[in-house]
Amino acid sequence: MHLSHLNFRRWYLLLVCLCFFLPTTTSAETKTLTAEGTYTMGDGETPLVAEMRALQQAKRQAVEQAGTYIQSYTKAKHYELTADEIETVSAGLIEVEVLDKRRQVVGEGIQFYVKIKALVTVEKADELVSRLRQKSSDESLNLVRDYKKLKDDYARLATEMDTLKRQMAEAKSEQEKQRTASLITQQERRYLARAALEKCYNSYPLANPDNTADDIACMDEVIRLDPSFADAWASRASEKKWRNDYEGSIADYTEAIRLDPKPERYRDRGVAFAMWKKPDRAIRDYTEAIRLNPQDGEAYRLRAIVNYYETGNYSEALNDYTNAIRLNSVTHKDDWDPLFSTKRWLIQLCVERALTYMQLGQSQKAIEDFTTGLQLLDSSDEHLYGTLRLLESQKASSLRRRAKAYKLLNQDIEAMLDYRQACGLEDGLPGIPAEAQEVCDSLKSR
Repeated sequence: MHLSHLNFRRWYLLLVCLCFFLPTTTSAETKTLTAEGTYTMGDGETPLVAEMRALQQAKRQAVEQAGTYIQSYTKAKHYELTADEIETVSAGLIEVEVLDKRRQVVGEGIQFYVKIKALVTVEKADELVSRLRQKSSDESLNLVRDYKKLKDDYARLATEMDTLKRQMAEAKSEQEKQRTASLITQQERRYLARAALEKCYNSYPLANPDNTADDIACMDEVIRLDPSFADAWASRASEKKWRNDYEGSIADYTEAIRLDPKPERYRDRGVAFAMWKKPDRAIRDYTEAIRLNPQDGEAYRLRAIVNYYETGNYSEALNDYTNAIRLNSVTHKDDWDPLFSTKRWLIQLCVERALTYMQLGQSQKAIEDFTTGLQLLDSSDEHLYGTLRLLESQKASSLRRRAKAYKLLNQDIEAMLDYRQACGLEDGLPGIPAEAQEVCDSLKSR
């Protein structure tokens, strides 16, 4: 199964660890930015969180300033990035140093002030884009989505705190003040949980090979601070899943679903059930994900895989693959950058449905799907798979499979042509299946 896009720690690397991995060069163009942040603490708030809010405001300004340089640079390089992608790249490139921080009484509150210096090496954007291209489309989109989600969470919490501070100032009774103070404390814990989430990003061994911090333990702290943080439960569930702790993963996904029953959480829990070899439970979760979001082509594909490989229900698998292809075709883009193209998924779906047709004895239908996939491959260059060799290997695999379908229909000439083309593409490639190698050797001897 192609499930790597669900791994929380893998896509995280793209956002925060760039500076650890990239060599420092004297020729790199570096911009030095300064930014300031202020925050006025009200009744019921703590100095620690108030200072963190001022620092976060300064960082937010630095990222926005960095985005101007990154946008100009990436445009010159012909990288077609959206505003959210520019912001995500900028957050991954800046290095922040606190220059000054102080506090003073302003009116009836205490104002916290932080000044920072941010270094931006714009040429490092090349390396970041290169890393992005090595990731699946879903991983990359998750990166942008989750960074934006964290940013939106900070903005929402700031608005909530402003409301609570007004309520505290307008409180008429001691009981009302105590109730509002309790809400402020809860709100601060939610803020601290988001700040802890950023620290988790920075502590992962992928970001810093010398760091031995346990990323699950790090997420434990986020959940301790805010047990209602559904995203944290889902993130820890994902990490547990990739450590083969399926029972723990499912328990965390279940809590995330209880807190916020998003369709993708049912889908992700279904993956954990499938990996735990519980196909019936996996199918139940995929079905619920589809019920909540009928446009979720990935849920259809994952349910098809379980029906094909685990339950042998090829008719149901065929229906699901057909729905997945229909949904994928609607959003399909043959973009210059494979990062945000669904073309690879459409090719894979064509192959998987073709194999299902063969199981059902419908060889002609299988040939049609293999042909569609090959046409998409023929209209692609090596960027689709990263290297020309991988692209050729994918073509050869589809040709060999189509040849088998032709053989089943006694179309021996067509089968032979496909085998010959596949052998030509795979000549010299390592890891050719033994059966395919035998066919190629036989053709050479003729």
